[in-house]
Amino acid sequence: MDKKCMVIYYSWSGNTRFAAETIAKKAGAPTFEIKAETPYNSDFNKCCDEAKPECYGKKLRPIKSIEGLDLAKYDLVFVGSPNWWGTMVPLPDARRRRNAARGQGVR
Repeated sequence: MDKKCMVIYYSWSGNTRFAAETIAKKAGAPTFEIKAETPYNSDFNKCCDEAKPECYGKKLRPIKSIEGLDLAKYDLVFVGSPNWWGTMVPLPDARRRRNAARGQGVR
């Protein structure tokens, strides 16, 4: 691959982590994991109660800073997220919005 690429992802159950690592291995790309400052509950039903308002745009959960991540260094960014109620988890979206506000939008 001629482009410098990276994989950034959020995984609640580990399934998206597996997919992200598989893509990164094929692409020869580094991975960066998005983590919430306050993790979602590990109980599925309680996690749903926490996450639904966020998925419907009522609030965004703060995320931890990702050490070594500089989107400007990459030509191609793969973003991995579980599908919660027909949309991506708000955490990666929060990262995209924050970078867009800084002029570092994902290309």
